[in-house]
Amino acid sequence: MDQAFIERVGKQLKEVRLREKISQYRIDLDLNTTISRIENGKTNISIATLYRLCDYYDIPLSEFFKEMSE
Repeated sequence: MDQAFIERVGKQLKEVRLREKISQYRIDLDLNTTISRIENGKTNISIATLYRLCDYYDIPLSEFFKEMSE
């Protein structure tokens, strides 16, 4: 497991959430997940979970990874 990559994914998810002005609480309720653990790199999420989050934020996975690499 590459902890640095997991943390980068979490950081990018947090940036997207803040840009969209959505609270962690709202995401926890809407998606039945604990977004704080994901954003802090404490949870290694599946690609399906990442897809759900990107869909929730209305961004394609390709865009998510493109932003992550910039």
